[in-house]
Amino acid sequence: MKKTAAMKPLRRADMLHLEAAQGWIELDNPSEAQRELDAIEAACLENPEVLELRWKTSAMDQHWDICLDLAETLVDVAPRKSTGWLYLAASLHSLRHPEEAYETLVEVVDSFSNNPAIPYQLACYACEMRLWNEAKTWLDEAFVRGNSDELKVLALQDSSLQPFWEHMAQRTANV
Repeated sequence: MKKTAAMKPLRRADMLHLEAAQGWIELDNPSEAQRELDAIEAACLENPEVLELRWKTSAMDQHWDICLDLAETLVDVAPRKSTGWLYLAASLHSLRHPEEAYETLVEVVDSFSNNPAIPYQLACYACEMRLWNEAKTWLDEAFVRGNSDELKVLALQDSSLQPFWEHMAQRTANV
């Protein structure tokens, strides 16, 4: 992990560009969001908020190599922010490295003990790798950490978890 100098705070003008970029992302317009992000002072490009929005615009355009670089930088400058780790895993997954995505989150899951998103993503990655027991364990952990009613509804509708539900139904039918 690289060490960075003290981060320069965002100027008012940069904050306005950041807010505008967020608005464009919400409007599903990554090119306008990127234009706003490009207007931010170069010394502030490693600000975690800037990195997160740059990652989102790159992800919207499916530029996963760029996403990976941005996520690695985010993890370096803000290792205690779970978003960076989730983005790093998502980038690896999208670059067709599901095992690395899984291992990335396994390494930090205990560091973010109140965050249900990390075990939830671990369940999705485990499901993709057909690790059914691990998928169940991580999904149960996500339910413990978060609003289990909301997460259960999400999990039942999540296409990433469909193979898990099919496996569970088949296993129940065979008993």
